Amino acid sequence: MPVRNHLDVVGHRKFDVSEVFSPLLPINNIVIKAKKPGEEWLQESMELVGEWRAIFRSIYIKWSLALNGLNIAMSRYSDPDWHAEKQFFVTSLRSDEAGRAQSTQIAMWDGPEVVKNHRAVIPYLAVWGIIDLGSALEEFIFDLYRVYLWQNPQNLLQGPEYKDLRILNADSSKSKDDNARWETAFTARLDDWQHKVVYGSKAKVFLAYCNLAGLKTPSIYTQTTINTWADCLNGVCILRNCLIHPNAKVPKELGDFAASKLNIGYDFKEGDPLQVTLKDLQCTECFLDQLLTGLNLSLVERTGAKLPAKKEAL
Repeated sequence: MPVRNHLDVVGHRKFDVSEVFSPLLPINNIVIKAKKPGEEWLQESMELVGEWRAIFRSIYIKWSLALNGLNIAMSRYSDPDWHAEKQFFVTSLRSDEAGRAQSTQIAMWDGPEVVKNHRAVIPYLAVWGIIDLGSALEEFIFDLYRVYLWQNPQNLLQGPEYKDLRILNADSSKSKDDNARWETAFTARLDDWQHKVVYGSKAKVFLAYCNLAGLKTPSIYTQTTINTWADCLNGVCILRNCLIHPNAKVPKELGDFAASKLNIGYDFKEGDPLQVTLKDLQCTECFLDQLLTGLNLSLVERTGAKLPAKKEAL
């Protein structure tokens, strides 16, 4: 299934195995081509991991650029020469007497106030950066799950209520029209399934996917497991949900996660004011990058291939 439209300022290149022996190549993902029917989902999933690695990194870079812009603005507006000659205006649209939308000045600040107001925006960008990454993480989990289910639809065809779907699936190879009817019907089934589970625990969805797809902790990993990945994933989702539905103080579940051994670098304490910084945004992006590496290696071993020796990062 196609990845939804996201800004990608990173991009990625594919190298043939004959090219990968150079230590200078920026390779951080392995894709093994399907060798027999039934393995296509593995290849597609490994390719998806590479695409989402670029997306997660691009989301982080996008917010970093915005933060950089604010810092540059503060530097500029702190200049005494700017203070002496200029003021900062904010404009928006307002209706004139004839009802036409006109650009209108809605705020005017001098130098010190300009700097103060720009600085006040910085925490909001860190907040929205984490919300953005958390939302993308949710998309990724379902994209990965749907890739598997498209090739293994029987998992969503059980029960008498899906008898017609089973018939469409059985007839799908007869003609292009039959296949189109099947794809339309199964897409609706997938959408209905996702709608029902999307509001539940993403950690449970992730673990259910790993169990169904037969994914295991990479054999070279000694510090973490798929279960601990799910715990960290849940921590990101907890923080994201707290920021979407603002909490004045750090709730117990977020404090408990931050106090755990594998907490991806968060430093929240139950009962403290809930404030996020650039470091929290960086920790979130770092975890997502490591999660993708772990999943990639798990998918590689799922094909039966052996992993190259590699120091554990997650």
